[in-house]
Amino acid sequence: MDGEMITKLLLAVTIGSAVGFERALRDKPAGFRTNILICLGACVFAHVSQSVAGPMIDQTRIAAQIVSGVGFLGAGAIIRDARDVVGLTTAATIWTVAALGMACGFGKFDVALTGSACTLVVLFGFPYVGQFIQFGRDASDYCLTTSKTPDAFDFLKEKLADFGLKMVHNTYHEKGEKLVFRIRTLGSPAAQEAFRKFMVLNDSWRLNEN
Repeated sequence: MDGEMITKLLLAVTIGSAVGFERALRDKPAGFRTNILICLGACVFAHVSQSVAGPMIDQTRIAAQIVSGVGFLGAGAIIRDARDVVGLTTAATIWTVAALGMACGFGKFDVALTGSACTLVVLFGFPYVGQFIQFGRDASDYCLTTSKTPDAFDFLKEKLADFGLKMVHNTYHEKGEKLVFRIRTLGSPAAQEAFRKFMVLNDSWRLNEN
């Protein structure tokens, strides 16, 4: 076993450990050992493809299959529930860790180290940036019932705009002589509360929060 191969494998384990530690710290499905194995596996595939490459063997074919396989693995981490899509960051992390493992396997140590540093900065530091961006943009779900009139939806959109709320999802169905709207809005907590109070006091509408 040559020294370069040992370096590749150890670097892949180190990078996978660093990313896996952050994922385990946040109780994510793909945690410590998973990220180590993804990074190590991609490194081994890349190293083997490089070592057996020749006039009749194209090393990029194995690398391309790594990308496809990891994409399938990442897709399994994405879950669609009744309200949202979860697991996108986990899937993206799996994809990135595999890419860093490939960089190790191909001997691109500068790319692997720089890429892992950027990944850790994003995972450890950017959640706070995301919280800052989302500050004042609380999401609220409402179930609203009103009489079946042609302008009911237009009235609802107008009032949301008046309170500075953005409707990001809506469905409705008829229930006898009534219309039932299920909506999700984004806006500041104060705007959500003001809208909520307005709808409670409006005799034409009945509010039931989801």
